Amino acid sequence: AMDIWHQAFQEVLQHVEELEALLADAIAEKVALAEKLALAEQHSAESIATQESQRLGEMHKHAQEMKEATSRVAKAEEDAQMVRAAHQRFMADMSLQINALNALT
Repeated sequence: AMDIWHQAFQEVLQHVEELEALLADAIAEKVALAEKLALAEQHSAESIATQESQRLGEMHKHAQEMKEATSRVAKAEEDAQMVRAAHQRFMADMSLQINALNALT
């Protein structure tokens, strides 16, 4: 019985680690996109009107990418919170199971 609990616990921990890696990737992507947007804004300020139109299109694209990355970050954070809550419930349940087993002996 403890092997099953241990295996389930390891699977939960692995899932948490995977979600944290996804979250870290999404945050890194968001930072990179913010840097690209800052560069696009700087270039836009330095450009003439016709180039500015093109750069504004790029900025819009980067802003959309940032919005999508932010959405992925929020989803990853939400998933991580759900996994943490499930892990806490699992640990509480396992503690109850252990207490029940100890009470039988």
